[in-house]
Amino acid sequence: MLKIRLTSASVVRVNTTGATSDVPETVTESLPYHRLGHAVPRPRWWRPLLALLLSGGFFLIGMLGLITTFALAGSPILEDPLSLLDLYDPANFALNFLLLILLLPSVLAGFRIVGWKPVGLLHSVAGRLRWRWMARCVLPAAVIMTLVLGAMTALDLAIDGPIEIEPAAWLLFALILLLTPLQAAAEEYAFRGALMQAIGQWLRHPAWAILLPAPLFILGHAYNAPGQISVGVFAIAMGWVTWRTGGLEAAIVLHIANNLWALLHGAIGLSNLNSTDVGWLTAVSGSLVPIVYAVWIELMWRRSQSRPSATREIARAVA
Repeated sequence: MLKIRLTSASVVRVNTTGATSDVPETVTESLPYHRLGHAVPRPRWWRPLLALLLSGGFFLIGMLGLITTFALAGSPILEDPLSLLDLYDPANFALNFLLLILLLPSVLAGFRIVGWKPVGLLHSVAGRLRWRWMARCVLPAAVIMTLVLGAMTALDLAIDGPIEIEPAAWLLFALILLLTPLQAAAEEYAFRGALMQAIGQWLRHPAWAILLPAPLFILGHAYNAPGQISVGVFAIAMGWVTWRTGGLEAAIVLHIANNLWALLHGAIGLSNLNSTDVGWLTAVSGSLVPIVYAVWIELMWRRSQSRPSATREIARAVA
């Protein structure tokens, strides 16, 4: 029997038969988020590997289907693949983000097929998205983004003057607001969900599950050195928050807020959506956001766990 005592992280209880339940009758071990692969019936070392391979296969099939659909609709993607890099074109933006969104159903399908039951364990230790806890994470994300990145936006406006928004940009705004939440959530399920739990199936210490997916997340962002450092800090901070709170909710909230700010900032002309060069000031502020957010979430988590008056609320919304 595994004897894991990570009291600083949210856990799921597992009974002696290996079946999972939110509140089982017999508790024999405590599993943190990255070790939830051991909560599925008859865990095997090869299951997460097969799940990742299936997820990758589903993603490639979906990607080919989506690109073909856009090509048949008139997109020049097959004749000029580099045209996809122009995010100011609404069709290219939609294709780019729909490709990333495909990660979500691909991961859920891959893990479900190999017997990750319930597949909701990818959401959190509760086997579901804890919507109340997610809602509570909106405030710190909004405040931090406003204070840190909002100040930079105000500075840009003061330097560049009033912004004139082209009528065609409103379609891009609508696509950003519609697709960005799904895109951000899909990346969290892939990098802080599937990869963390796959690694946690093989390596017990949470540091492995938090740190090892970070290079892959960094490689998915074609920035210069300052930008890559900022992305790495974000990946590690969100991995820690996911382990600490026992689910993806807090990481999803900040990822959505961060991407919305960056994309809307570029859509109104204060930055270049197609640029991969990130200045050190932007990189430092971008790194500060997830660090401060992680500290705030930690304080919220400790207060929620320790206050007797919050016991019933946390039982429903957090644990």
